[in-house]
Amino acid sequence: MSDPFGSDSLDSLFASAMEAERLHPQKPRMKNAEPETPKKLKTKDYYTLPENWIPGRVVALMHEESRTLIGNFREYTHKREKGCRDLQRIDGPVEAPVAIEYVRGWEVLGDRAPQFQAQTWTSTQEILMPELRLAYLGVSAKTVLLTAFLSFGGIVRVELKEHTRFVSPTGNRLLTLPTGTNVLEVMDLDGKIELRKELL
Repeated sequence: MSDPFGSDSLDSLFASAMEAERLHPQKPRMKNAEPETPKKLKTKDYYTLPENWIPGRVVALMHEESRTLIGNFREYTHKREKGCRDLQRIDGPVEAPVAIEYVRGWEVLGDRAPQFQAQTWTSTQEILMPELRLAYLGVSAKTVLLTAFLSFGGIVRVELKEHTRFVSPTGNRLLTLPTGTNVLEVMDLDGKIELRKELL
Protein backbone atom coordinates (compact mmCIF):
# COMPACT_ATOMS: atom_id res chain seq x y z
CA MET A 1 0.00 0.00 0.00
CA SER A 2 1.47 3.35 -1.03
CA ASP A 3 1.87 6.21 1.46
CA PRO A 4 -0.78 8.91 0.74
CA PHE A 5 1.70 11.52 2.01
CA GLY A 6 4.62 10.27 0.00
CA SER A 7 6.81 12.35 -2.28
CA ASP A 8 4.66 11.53 -5.32
CA SER A 9 1.54 12.94 -3.62
CA LEU A 10 3.36 16.09 -2.52
CA ASP A 11 4.71 16.66 -6.02
CA SER A 12 1.20 16.24 -7.40
CA LEU A 13 -0.28 18.73 -4.92
CA PHE A 14 2.44 21.27 -5.65
CA ALA A 15 1.91 20.92 -9.40
CA SER A 16 -1.86 21.42 -8.96
CA ALA A 17 -1.30 24.53 -6.88
CA MET A 18 1.09 25.99 -9.45
CA GLU A 19 -1.39 25.31 -12.24
CA ALA A 20 -4.20 27.00 -10.28
CA GLU A 21 -1.97 30.07 -9.66
CA ARG A 22 -1.15 30.23 -13.37
CA LEU A 23 -4.83 30.10 -14.35
CA HIS A 24 -6.03 32.49 -11.57
CA PRO A 25 -3.15 34.69 -10.48
CA GLN A 26 -3.69 36.70 -7.28
CA LYS A 27 -2.83 40.38 -7.03
CA PRO A 28 0.23 40.94 -4.89
CA ARG A 29 -0.52 42.43 -1.47
CA MET A 30 1.10 45.75 -0.75
CA LYS A 31 2.47 46.26 2.70
CA ASN A 32 1.38 49.41 4.56
CA ALA A 33 -0.96 50.44 1.73
CA GLU A 34 -2.52 53.88 2.34
CA PRO A 35 -6.34 54.00 2.37
CA GLU A 36 -7.83 55.65 -0.66
CA THR A 37 -8.13 59.40 -0.09
CA PRO A 38 -11.66 60.71 -0.70
CA LYS A 39 -11.96 63.20 -3.50
CA LYS A 40 -11.70 66.76 -2.21
CA LEU A 41 -14.92 68.72 -2.62
CA LYS A 42 -14.97 72.06 -4.35
CA THR A 43 -15.91 74.99 -2.14
CA LYS A 44 -19.33 75.41 -3.73
CA ASP A 45 -20.13 71.72 -3.15
CA TYR A 46 -18.68 71.82 0.35
CA TYR A 47 -21.23 74.41 1.41
CA THR A 48 -24.18 73.58 -0.84
CA LEU A 49 -24.55 69.80 -0.59
CA PRO A 50 -27.50 69.11 1.76
CA GLU A 51 -25.75 66.13 3.35
CA ASN A 52 -23.12 68.49 4.79
CA TRP A 53 -25.71 70.34 6.88
CA ILE A 54 -27.42 69.11 10.06
CA PRO A 55 -30.87 70.62 10.81
CA GLY A 56 -31.26 71.91 14.35
CA ARG A 57 -33.23 74.32 16.50
CA VAL A 58 -35.66 77.07 15.52
CA VAL A 59 -34.57 80.65 16.33
CA ALA A 60 -36.68 83.82 16.30
CA LEU A 61 -34.71 86.71 14.79
CA MET A 62 -35.27 90.31 15.89
CA HIS A 63 -33.93 93.32 14.04
CA GLU A 64 -32.14 95.30 16.74
CA GLU A 65 -32.34 98.82 15.30
CA SER A 66 -36.05 98.74 14.47
CA ARG A 67 -37.14 96.15 17.07
CA THR A 68 -38.89 94.37 14.21
CA LEU A 69 -39.55 90.65 14.40
CA ILE A 70 -37.98 89.32 11.19
CA GLY A 71 -39.37 85.79 11.60
CA ASN A 72 -38.55 82.23 12.60
CA PHE A 73 -35.46 80.56 11.16
CA ARG A 74 -34.24 76.96 11.14
CA GLU A 75 -30.60 76.66 12.18
CA TYR A 76 -28.34 74.31 10.19
CA THR A 77 -24.82 73.48 11.38
CA HIS A 78 -22.05 72.25 9.08
CA LYS A 79 -20.81 68.70 9.67
CA ARG A 80 -17.13 69.55 9.26
CA GLU A 81 -16.76 73.27 9.91
CA LYS A 82 -17.08 74.11 13.60
CA GLY A 83 -18.96 77.35 14.15
CA CYS A 84 -20.36 77.41 10.60
CA ARG A 85 -24.14 77.73 10.53
CA ASP A 86 -26.90 78.62 8.12
CA LEU A 87 -30.21 80.21 9.18
CA GLN A 88 -33.11 79.68 6.77
CA ARG A 89 -36.47 81.39 7.13
CA ILE A 90 -39.48 79.22 7.92
CA ASP A 91 -42.81 80.48 6.60
CA GLY A 92 -45.99 79.61 8.45
CA PRO A 93 -46.47 78.17 11.95
CA VAL A 94 -43.61 76.03 13.27
CA GLU A 95 -42.52 74.55 16.58
CA ALA A 96 -41.58 76.97 19.32
CA PRO A 97 -38.34 78.91 18.85
CA VAL A 98 -35.87 77.97 21.56
CA ALA A 99 -34.13 81.35 21.47
CA ILE A 100 -34.51 84.94 20.34
CA GLU A 101 -31.47 86.39 18.60
CA TYR A 102 -30.86 90.02 17.67
CA VAL A 103 -29.25 90.96 14.37
CA ARG A 104 -28.04 94.36 13.18
CA GLY A 105 -27.93 95.98 9.75
CA TRP A 106 -30.68 97.00 7.38
CA GLU A 107 -29.66 94.38 4.81
CA VAL A 108 -31.12 91.59 6.97
CA LEU A 109 -34.59 92.98 6.26
CA GLY A 110 -34.14 92.14 2.56
CA ASP A 111 -36.74 93.69 0.29
CA ARG A 112 -38.43 95.33 3.25
CA ALA A 113 -35.41 97.46 4.18
CA PRO A 114 -35.89 100.40 1.77
CA GLN A 115 -39.60 100.55 2.59
CA PHE A 116 -38.91 100.54 6.29
CA GLN A 117 -36.21 103.22 6.12
CA ALA A 118 -38.44 105.45 4.01
CA GLN A 119 -41.42 104.80 6.29
CA THR A 120 -43.02 107.85 7.85
CA TRP A 121 -46.20 108.39 9.81
CA THR A 122 -48.45 111.35 10.50
CA SER A 123 -49.85 110.23 13.87
CA THR A 124 -49.77 107.54 16.53
CA GLN A 125 -52.52 105.99 18.61
CA GLU A 126 -52.48 103.69 21.63
CA ILE A 127 -54.79 100.69 21.49
CA LEU A 128 -55.77 98.08 24.06
CA MET A 129 -56.47 94.88 22.12
CA PRO A 130 -58.64 92.31 23.96
CA GLU A 131 -56.69 89.61 22.11
CA LEU A 132 -53.71 89.83 19.79
CA ARG A 133 -53.12 86.82 17.53
CA LEU A 134 -49.81 86.43 15.73
CA ALA A 135 -51.07 83.90 13.22
CA TYR A 136 -47.75 83.36 11.45
CA LEU A 137 -46.10 82.44 14.75
CA GLY A 138 -49.03 80.37 15.99
CA VAL A 139 -49.42 82.27 19.28
CA SER A 140 -51.73 84.83 20.91
CA ALA A 141 -51.99 87.02 24.00
CA LYS A 142 -54.88 88.58 25.95
CA THR A 143 -55.24 92.28 26.73
CA VAL A 144 -52.27 93.70 24.83
CA LEU A 145 -51.34 97.37 24.81
CA LEU A 146 -50.12 98.57 21.40
CA THR A 147 -49.01 101.73 19.65
CA ALA A 148 -50.25 102.06 16.07
CA PHE A 149 -48.32 104.32 13.69
CA LEU A 150 -50.59 105.83 11.05
CA SER A 151 -49.80 107.50 7.75
CA PHE A 152 -52.78 109.35 6.23
CA GLY A 153 -55.15 106.85 7.83
CA GLY A 154 -53.18 103.73 6.90
CA ILE A 155 -51.44 101.54 9.49
CA VAL A 156 -47.71 101.37 8.77
CA ARG A 157 -46.42 99.92 12.04
CA VAL A 158 -47.76 98.37 15.25
CA GLU A 159 -45.49 98.16 18.30
CA LEU A 160 -45.86 96.39 21.62
CA LYS A 161 -45.98 98.90 24.45
CA GLU A 162 -44.48 96.43 26.91
CA HIS A 163 -42.84 93.02 27.07
CA THR A 164 -45.62 90.60 26.15
CA ARG A 165 -45.90 86.85 26.59
CA PHE A 166 -47.71 84.94 23.86
CA VAL A 167 -49.04 81.40 24.20
CA SER A 168 -49.88 78.73 21.61
CA PRO A 169 -53.42 77.22 21.57
CA THR A 170 -52.10 73.97 23.07
CA GLY A 171 -50.10 75.78 25.75
CA ASN A 172 -46.85 74.05 24.79
CA ARG A 173 -45.23 77.22 23.49
CA LEU A 174 -44.52 80.47 25.33
CA LEU A 175 -42.96 83.30 23.33
CA THR A 176 -42.04 86.61 24.97
CA LEU A 177 -41.45 89.60 22.70
CA PRO A 178 -39.88 92.82 23.96
CA THR A 179 -41.26 96.33 24.09
CA GLY A 180 -41.14 98.05 20.70
CA THR A 181 -41.51 94.90 18.61
CA ASN A 182 -43.34 95.57 15.33
CA VAL A 183 -45.96 92.80 15.16
CA LEU A 184 -47.91 94.06 12.14
CA GLU A 185 -46.23 91.70 9.66
CA VAL A 186 -46.99 88.55 11.67
CA MET A 187 -50.69 89.32 12.14
CA ASP A 188 -53.20 87.66 9.83
CA LEU A 189 -55.85 89.55 7.85
CA ASP A 190 -58.56 88.99 10.48
CA GLY A 191 -56.27 90.41 13.15
CA LYS A 192 -55.55 93.49 11.07
CA ILE A 193 -59.30 94.01 10.52
CA GLU A 194 -59.89 93.77 14.29
CA LEU A 195 -57.05 96.24 14.83
CA ARG A 196 -58.64 98.66 12.37
CA LYS A 197 -61.97 98.40 14.26
CA GLU A 198 -60.22 99.27 17.52
CA LEU A 199 -58.76 102.38 15.87
CA LEU A 200 -62.19 103.74 14.88
